Amino acid sequence: MIKIEDFEQLRKKIAAAKDKESRINGALDQIEEQLKKEPDIKNIDDAETVVNKLNTEIEKLLKEQEALLVKLDKVVEWNKL
Repeated sequence: MIKIEDFEQLRKKIAAAKDKESRINGALDQIEEQLKKEPDIKNIDDAETVVNKLNTEIEKLLKEQEALLVKLDKVVEWNKL
């Protein structure tokens, strides 16, 4: 048999979970609306595609930077500076 106190705690936990779910859904709706304002992004899948493209571009630029630093090391005599 469930006690009134236990039932009341359970009811409060359920109410808190519903409130949290509502806030999460509101935040998700807000994020989706912001994404729709971005060019080429109409949904989460589009956003993921853009993020993947940007990550690929970042990695490419980092590799180019590393190659330039290697060239710089070959040209500059650091011990004479």
